[in-house]
Amino acid sequence: MKKHLLLLFLIGLLSCKETNPKGVWITVKEKQMTSKNGYAHGITSLVVDFDKLECHFLSNYSESVSKFIVDSPSNSIIPVGDSAKIGYKLYRNDSLEVYIKRQNLTKVLIPLDLSHELDSSKEKIIQLLIEQQSYAVNDTIQMVFSNDYFDNNYFTKGIKDKRILRSSSPSMQHEGYWYIGQKNKNFFLIIDPDPYTTREYIFQITNVNEKKIALKDISTEGLLIRIPELKPVYNKADK
Repeated sequence: MKKHLLLLFLIGLLSCKETNPKGVWITVKEKQMTSKNGYAHGITSLVVDFDKLECHFLSNYSESVSKFIVDSPSNSIIPVGDSAKIGYKLYRNDSLEVYIKRQNLTKVLIPLDLSHELDSSKEKIIQLLIEQQSYAVNDTIQMVFSNDYFDNNYFTKGIKDKRILRSSSPSMQHEGYWYIGQKNKNFFLIIDPDPYTTREYIFQITNVNEKKIALKDISTEGLLIRIPELKPVYNKADK
């Protein structure tokens, strides 16, 4: 009888472990929760830290940190200061779905690798991109990182951290926005080439200098999938 009870206890511990997210996760996709009603898009690039029990948006870390608690028995996240429970479901520790009923919205998250710490700062990376301005992507697309802010409150949600991005190729020209996100000493390049037809693409910066910016895909698609690096089209140091 004692062995049976011990076995049930161990199974219970394993079950709790499997349903409790650990570490840091990042939103890579949003979708409609149910087909009965429309849904409201949230701000993308949400980072959820289950170790510190806090979340923030990469677009504006200093002003967007929110605390939460995890209610394991009900598989729910409860924001501090809010009584509404946000359900979640963990899939094999490599995918997490968060359900926001009042927005009819499901957020899909994946674990974030924070082993790419850089000896730099957000301000230095922004300044480098602005000074170099024009970068080549896979020899087919050219991107110009402007210092002018993207003036469209519908897409910026009032956040003054998104600057104009101009991208061009032999068959297209677009104007969107870009910004640099940060988690600890890890930095991220987020771009949206054309907010009316595309979405935010997220790259983790693994190395940065005047010759190139090495990238790791976090959430990308189409022509911008698997971009290993950005290279300056014109380097002022060579002038």
